Amino acid sequence: MAITIAIPFFNAEAFLLDAIRSVFAQTYQDWELLLIDDGSTDNSLKIAQSVKDPRVSVISDGKNKRLAGRLNQVSKIAKFEFIARMDADDLIFPTKLATQLSYFEKDSNLDIVTTGVYSVKNNLEIQGVRGQDFEYPSFGSIISRNLGVVHAAILAKKSWYERNQYDETLKIAQDLDLWIRAAKKNDFKIKSISDYLYVYREEGNITMDKLLRAYKNER
Repeated sequence: MAITIAIPFFNAEAFLLDAIRSVFAQTYQDWELLLIDDGSTDNSLKIAQSVKDPRVSVISDGKNKRLAGRLNQVSKIAKFEFIARMDADDLIFPTKLATQLSYFEKDSNLDIVTTGVYSVKNNLEIQGVRGQDFEYPSFGSIISRNLGVVHAAILAKKSWYERNQYDETLKIAQDLDLWIRAAKKNDFKIKSISDYLYVYREEGNITMDKLLRAYKNER
């Protein structure tokens, strides 16, 4: 089971190389890596282009399409059956992909597996953890926010993404919107594990403006 790993990036020169290194450190090595520039104006693109490995492709069209647009793009160009995404300033533990794939091997009906996360500062100082153990959530549990899906850590079947695309008109909460739409049509066969296999840099990411916009979108 081969995996397409996608890292969309925008002005991520400080952390992009570390994110790429964490992909190369995976115990599971049957993958391609798509580094997708979203119109960066710093040295991010040069850093991506400096990685010399036949499994790595750098994509740059000079446009700023934002995350939802880039993730929809990934589902169209991915070569392999499974798609993993990660943010350009984050890290993944070496066993992340192998662990997630093991659940697909046990249950062929699954479409998505996500993991728990360490929330850290930019210097990797741990601020907290989050993640839940659940599978096949109901529409009610998703729309009520009783269960939380860690978006950045998901590994999903390409066929699921082809049926379920992000709404590119939304600037925030695109993930929750997608979960709700998929769950409403009974197409959200996901397993969440609480193992902390993703490192999420959140320092400075949460502002009052973002929170207010997120609450508005959720309503």
